[in-house]
Amino acid sequence: MYMLDDLRVIDLSNHVAGSYTSKLLASLGAHVIKVEKPSIGDRSRNIGPFLFKSMYKESSLLFRYLNTGKNSITLDIHTISGQKIFQDLISIADIVIDDTNNELLESHVKVSNPSMILCSISDFGKSGPYSEFKGGDLINQGLSGLLQTMGLPSKEPLKVGGNAGEYAVGISMFSGIVISVFSRDSSSLGNNLVETSGIQTLALAQIHNSINSQFRGQDNIRRESSLLKAKNGWVSMGLAIGSRDDTWQNFCQILEMPELINDERFLSMELRRKNESELNQILKEWVLNQDKEEIYHKLQNISTIAGYVAEPEDLLQSNQLLEREYFNNQEGMLYPGIPFVIDDLRPTLDKAPLLGENNIDIYCNLLGYKLSDVLLLHQSGVV
Repeated sequence: MYMLDDLRVIDLSNHVAGSYTSKLLASLGAHVIKVEKPSIGDRSRNIGPFLFKSMYKESSLLFRYLNTGKNSITLDIHTISGQKIFQDLISIADIVIDDTNNELLESHVKVSNPSMILCSISDFGKSGPYSEFKGGDLINQGLSGLLQTMGLPSKEPLKVGGNAGEYAVGISMFSGIVISVFSRDSSSLGNNLVETSGIQTLALAQIHNSINSQFRGQDNIRRESSLLKAKNGWVSMGLAIGSRDDTWQNFCQILEMPELINDERFLSMELRRKNESELNQILKEWVLNQDKEEIYHKLQNISTIAGYVAEPEDLLQSNQLLEREYFNNQEGMLYPGIPFVIDDLRPTLDKAPLLGENNIDIYCNLLGYKLSDVLLLHQSGVV
């Protein structure tokens, strides 16, 4: 028995953030019904890579990751019949998640289910001068200030890859939903609106730069990378960001360069930070002949804040992640698990659904429609 298994969620999302929100809810037991456009489906069904090119809508690996543990129904909510069916869905739901800026949604909720929690995900929020503007992950990273922190100072700013911003927004909305459910259940208050936006979520990560700008008059200055090339990848030595004097001495012994211990340029952490470029020049040759993981373990063993840049295969073979059972095996593919652990809970979710796979179950068994009516709605393109 999972902690959210008494919740029914209607998922209208068509982007990563909303789909990831409902995935997290499904991971904790919520019954998630994903509403997709007939014949077309969720946007991510068309994003590769695909397991089978001949049936790509059913084999997008992105869709399969984002939608484990959910049901799928098809419904055109912009038709008159579709709106009536959608109101029936809302009447039995606890939560509706929308990242499509559906203007009719709030009015439907107020009529059909005033106690339901409506969750809105957008780029800029439902109010303010930018509320009607179009955005996306790149735009949100730029306007939130995140891009200003990425890349070399002499080059253009760089985007954080892998839809990182959208996953952060999904976690933000998930947090808001859990709080809202607790509030509703403890106070019997309904008609909750939970909203989050890409720009607000990502701007939170810039609090340090905001403080510097306000109180010190300092703009953020991107720094040169302190990563060094190892034999099989990149490493961060961590010597300029937090190492005790005895750690520095031990490190010099590992290098077999005891003369650096009393080098005036590197006598303290502050001096090592100030003279980091000179230090890295000295370290380059030693690092280049070492394995990145061996460097990592050697330096961690002497309490240095060291690390290395993991490649995808490094993640999949990570002893740390494997020990914590982070990955889920779905149809022979390893997918990331949820980013938190509650009482050692390790959710096991069913595979992502086929497009409209649960139409009969939801429409007939849950909503009480006749099978003949559902077939007619399918023929007319409503479901």
